[in-house]
Amino acid sequence: MDIYTDIDLANIWGTIRKRLDKNEIGILPTDTIYGLTGNALELEVVERILEIKGRNNPPSLIPHSVEWARLLIAPEQLELFASYIYNFAGAYTSLWKYSDRFVKLPPPLHTTGLIGIRFPGHWITGFSHNIEFPLITTSANVHMKPYLTGLDNIPPDIKDKVDFMIYEGNLAGPPSTIIHCYRGLPFSREERR
Repeated sequence: MDIYTDIDLANIWGTIRKRLDKNEIGILPTDTIYGLTGNALELEVVERILEIKGRNNPPSLIPHSVEWARLLIAPEQLELFASYIYNFAGAYTSLWKYSDRFVKLPPPLHTTGLIGIRFPGHWITGFSHNIEFPLITTSANVHMKPYLTGLDNIPPDIKDKVDFMIYEGNLAGPPSTIIHCYRGLPFSREERR
């Protein structure tokens, strides 16, 4: 696994884009904790990330634009989405009913009929916009194990299966709060620790 630091950031955007284009898996920081990431439009990438995590639950997406994310939302939720999505920038993951009318995501991303949308208050959101494709975002840990907060606690099962990491120092979380938008108003919240 190659490790880049925040000192490298100004010089590595093209390199990271090329690595993601080659379906590589990375560990990137967010506004909460480190996350596994890759090109969300590639089935191979989605399957590898789920294998690394040891689970089948679909990961969330960092869309490259709100307009593109809107294309994923079921028609009956479009008005709610338009009214509330901007409230969930930052340390939130909003869950919406998924529709494949316009965008067909790899099947593992929507096995529950829902889609998780995340716009972290972090440069990774702008990076997704600049590379013009959505990124997977899911905590960089094996399912039910401690969250990755820094270099000193990368489990070997993850380190050996990931291609690169951008390290920004220790991140203390907690993970994003889940907002259950698919149930309609009032939205329920799920805090994670």
